[in-house]
Amino acid sequence: MTSTIFRLRIVYIIVWAVTAAWILLSETGVVPVEYMGGGSRLDYYLSLLSVVTALGGSYFCLRLFSYGRIKALLEQSDVNGRKRAFAFWSFVRLGVLASALWCNAMLYYGTSYSPTPKYCLLIVAVASVFCWPVKPVNENTFKDTKM
Repeated sequence: MTSTIFRLRIVYIIVWAVTAAWILLSETGVVPVEYMGGGSRLDYYLSLLSVVTALGGSYFCLRLFSYGRIKALLEQSDVNGRKRAFAFWSFVRLGVLASALWCNAMLYYGTSYSPTPKYCLLIVAVASVFCWPVKPVNENTFKDTKM
């Protein structure tokens, strides 16, 4: 279990390192900014995409383990099944977090004229702090107990 948590933390750090590299390259001018053209319709769709990925992705990442079906998978009787389910859904959580973070970072620098991606990037960044991979809350979740 600790190796899974360790791998999840490495992936989490890589997600933030890639995001920080993109931001640094955009701020220094290596990667061009404002590469998405203006226009009211395009601005609306890009702002909508930013809001949907930020709010939807953040909510999904923060509430993932409390959904009924996923909670049932994590509480099944087979210990190996619980470990596999926890690892799988933790990686799914990081994938959704990464896509929301990278989408909003690219939209922020691609549409510097629109303030929406700026706030959505901030929302995802704050939500990602609460998605740091930790061991399950219930200490007995992965112990094989016989009744």
